[in-house]
Amino acid sequence: MRTPIMAANWKMHKTAAEAVAFADDFLPRVAGAADVEIVIAAPFTALDRLGRALDGSNVALAAQNVNAAEKGAFTGEVAAAMLVELGCRYGIVGHSERRSLYGESDATVASKAFALFAAGIRPILCVGETLEEREAGRTLDVVGGSLGASLEGVPAERAREIVIAYEPVWAIGTGKTATPEMAQEVHGFIRKQLAERFGAESLFNRTGMPVHTINTLPKLIWLQRHEPELWRTASQFLLYEGFFLRRMGGQVTISHCLASRTQMYDLATGDWVEDILRECGIDRERLAHLAPAGGGMVGSLRQDLARELGLSQKVSLVSGGHDQACAACGNGVVEAGQAMVSTGTAEVVEVAMDTPALDAKLRKGNISVYRHVVPGLYLAMTLNHSGGLLLRWFRDTVC
Repeated sequence: MRTPIMAANWKMHKTAAEAVAFADDFLPRVAGAADVEIVIAAPFTALDRLGRALDGSNVALAAQNVNAAEKGAFTGEVAAAMLVELGCRYGIVGHSERRSLYGESDATVASKAFALFAAGIRPILCVGETLEEREAGRTLDVVGGSLGASLEGVPAERAREIVIAYEPVWAIGTGKTATPEMAQEVHGFIRKQLAERFGAESLFNRTGMPVHTINTLPKLIWLQRHEPELWRTASQFLLYEGFFLRRMGGQVTISHCLASRTQMYDLATGDWVEDILRECGIDRERLAHLAPAGGGMVGSLRQDLARELGLSQKVSLVSGGHDQACAACGNGVVEAGQAMVSTGTAEVVEVAMDTPALDAKLRKGNISVYRHVVPGLYLAMTLNHSGGLLLRWFRDTVC
């Protein structure tokens, strides 16, 4: 779930003494506020004393502006490192007054956002349209253009740190207000733009999986939204590996290989991605526990099953992996650079790598990258369902 942010921009109001007096009165009123981020952007002259007053509270300090340079001969300007020392956690960039009164371009705004990023401060990026632009029906074009240019070059892994503030310029200081419907329309548009720009790229760079409904994550989200009672009452959500191991008497585990096919597994850390699970409302305790990274025994076959199958009373159960990865191992694809082509329900190409090649070309080509069952190796996989369909046609028509 998204955490709402309530940010107050004081602009050129309040002295340092007035800011502290306000904090003394305000903090007790919001001390119990939960599930919301409260932010105050004060003038530069008040940041030091207000920051001390807010220290230890649930209200964050923000700056109203920043210079993109680290230091230098810039009279009247303030660098991001200076704001860090004052305790600023947020910084406003691209405010309409900065754009209109001081001529700040989208490129300038982008450079300021980078400066805040580098200092560990979250940028609050402002976008909005003028009255003339709204009346001309250009609101979404203007907001989209400004948003894209102001975020130019921002890496996908940092996108979650940006706060986007929609501020219709025509509603500032004019007595006119945007209706909830107007704001919601633009908010929806901004979220869509951000998802298209960063969502797919960020997910791929972390999980190795291009966005596709065949993955586990979108299936769980669908279940959550369309079968709420089933979602609420189910104790766990297991892939076939964890399900069969559980039924056979082993631990409810999943191999790193198969987990990395779910779009919920971080290739870099080798663990479930906590923020993805949190944003999607998925409790990791309802997923299978990850097996040892190198594979291995995860339990023993139930004695009643062993007797029924005529097997030894001591049969070990081991973690497995994704079917194509197991097939690649069985076909001798156990070193980087080796590859395999197989045809079944789909025609599949698997290429082994010693490091995950999370390249944009692979993402755009819908090629997934995941952990091999061979420890230390990764696989890039592409598939074509046409091969499987042709094989089925040949079986049903010719054979």
